[in-house]
Amino acid sequence: MRTYPVFAIFLLALAVFSAIHAVPGFGDPDAYYHLAIAKQMIASGPVRDFTWLPFTTLSGHFADQHFLYHVALMPFLSVLGDFYGLKIATIVFAALAMTAFAWMLGAYGVRRPWLWTLPLLVSTGFLFRLLLTKATALALVAFFLGLGFLKMKKRFALFFVAFAYAWLHGSWPILGIAALAHAIVRKDPKTFFVVMGGLAAGFVLNPFFPENFLFNWEQIVQIAVLGSRDAGVQVGNEWSPVEISQLLVENVPVFFALAASFAYLSLMIWRKEPAPAVPEDRRRSIVFAASLACVFLLMALRQARHKEYFLPLALFAGALLGDALQLDTRQAFARLRAWWGRRFNLLLAAILACFAFVAIHGVWYAHQLYARRVPFVRFERAGAWMQAHVPPGEIVFHASWDDFPFLFYRDPAHRYIAGMDPLFLYRNDPSHYWLWRDIGDGRRREPAALIKSHFEAQYVFVDPKRDKFLTTIKNDPSFERVYADAEAEVWKITAR
Repeated sequence: MRTYPVFAIFLLALAVFSAIHAVPGFGDPDAYYHLAIAKQMIASGPVRDFTWLPFTTLSGHFADQHFLYHVALMPFLSVLGDFYGLKIATIVFAALAMTAFAWMLGAYGVRRPWLWTLPLLVSTGFLFRLLLTKATALALVAFFLGLGFLKMKKRFALFFVAFAYAWLHGSWPILGIAALAHAIVRKDPKTFFVVMGGLAAGFVLNPFFPENFLFNWEQIVQIAVLGSRDAGVQVGNEWSPVEISQLLVENVPVFFALAASFAYLSLMIWRKEPAPAVPEDRRRSIVFAASLACVFLLMALRQARHKEYFLPLALFAGALLGDALQLDTRQAFARLRAWWGRRFNLLLAAILACFAFVAIHGVWYAHQLYARRVPFVRFERAGAWMQAHVPPGEIVFHASWDDFPFLFYRDPAHRYIAGMDPLFLYRNDPSHYWLWRDIGDGRRREPAALIKSHFEAQYVFVDPKRDKFLTTIKNDPSFERVYADAEAEVWKITAR
């Protein structure tokens, strides 16, 4: 693939993603966790002991599974500051993911890979996941590079990518899944062992070894694979299944592109056009891509977080199929115009108008989704007050686990109850988890003694707009409100 189309894709992605992210906040609370960790690394090096959540398993064994992502954030934050540094880093990493996808298509011999990249650039569901301030975009870069190097049999580069992937994101096992599928389809076990060797080396030669073993066992196996949904433990939306109808509606451009390829194939069959000869290498690539797409579709139907892998893989399979059909756009238009005459011009204009509308709406709606998220200044005043008035190292009780990233960023001088995922609290001590839930849901009438004795906390942070136990606190003379603003309150337990 020539250089200038790749650079053009990067620039176009930067423009689209900048428009979407022109909002005063970020799409996910986890953004503030990553920001806080990167700032800790700038100040004092890698974070090895996670002391901020003493009642969770993270206090016993912690590994920064996004270590390379946080390293990549550091220069942006150092030069541009917290807000703009994180914004620009998010946009640049997402644009690199789109560029890597186009490069990967080119590595498999797909003509005009930019044409198959465009649907991803305007699909709301994919864009929202891609532009979350997480390591997802860089993980996709590693995944697409790995797929390309599998085809090219560049084993040294493949080993390096696998090694780096193990330091970058907890989804590193999926590169092993792709390598296994590649080895089966192409009967090439060597590249599989290269990938597994790279992943193993990245896992063992890791700044957090051996803590990363226990952490990954818990994060990947216990939480991602097994989970505790049946126990009624709260989990984030990304762990919930995605419905087929939702997947289709949110990503119309992707499925439109796939439908166009299959419609052209069906028309060829109906017109009894001779099928083009498909080389053995291309047939194997189609089987490989389609197999991976099916695997990740099943994974996405179980957990929505996998759709950012399924959608590009579905387009990957569609691009290979379209290319195998010798689907040249100019030749295809000429054939269709010969078959349908003037009706084709009207149909083409209608289709292009619909696609333009869907594309513009997709980008606009993705922007709206981010615009509705909480602003960057969330809990800024409350965090500053706690740093100035609450003794350092104190445990602050809070009822909402997704408030932790904001508190961690705004006030890293104190410790908290639950964060990152409630399962870390539940797996450390289920009784602590259920007591925390009961207090937060207002099911304990006099919680002051329980908070002091079981959670060793004297201060309670409350979001007055959603925390149910605020009414209980107000009716309990053991609490004294020491701080309040429009979005947060801090109460102190005064009773002995």
